[in-house]
Amino acid sequence: MTAMKRISCPGFAIIRDDQGRYGLISDMETNQGLLPIGGALHADASGLLKLINDFGAPSRSFENGAALRFAVPEDKVTKVSAWFASRIGRDLAINRVLHRSLFDETAVLTRREASEFEQRVAGYDGGTGPTFRDNIAERDTVYMIELYAVSFPVQTMAKLKRQAAARRSHFRFATADEIRSGRLTKDGTPISSIATSLLNPSRQLRTS
Repeated sequence: MTAMKRISCPGFAIIRDDQGRYGLISDMETNQGLLPIGGALHADASGLLKLINDFGAPSRSFENGAALRFAVPEDKVTKVSAWFASRIGRDLAINRVLHRSLFDETAVLTRREASEFEQRVAGYDGGTGPTFRDNIAERDTVYMIELYAVSFPVQTMAKLKRQAAARRSHFRFATADEIRSGRLTKDGTPISSIATSLLNPSRQLRTS
């Protein structure tokens, strides 16, 4: 019987303040501390058909509709990686997951503020590690991460800085050193290890 590998394909926003710190969020679905802002990218109908018919992803393995969290036979991981890097048949922007993170789930920004920003693809990160979702049995996951450099208007960035300084805020800024150390210096708030993906985007997607 062919071994299966869990795949997770998130899009993460790189939001940096005037001190070079990185924006992070308390994910409402997990207990992993501060996480990158974003979430699973989605496949379109053609992408889903390719994953199921060409790469052997069981339709029942998709954890949430068209969200790119699913399983494939281990020998198909390289082909899935090439498909993801081709940017065909899936989300090509971070709008949906950023809006969900900063408005729908946390109300850090208003609906309008969470919709008005500029973005560009900054690069990729990837690798194998534990799942970061509480409702998934602990098992290794292959991550294929697309990173977007996001810039907000001056007024929105000022609001994010106020939010980051507020007590019990879901939004925080962290330095690169704090992200590498796994916690904020000021109050010890834990930072998930997956946040290190924000620090050095690669021009090519690597999963090993």
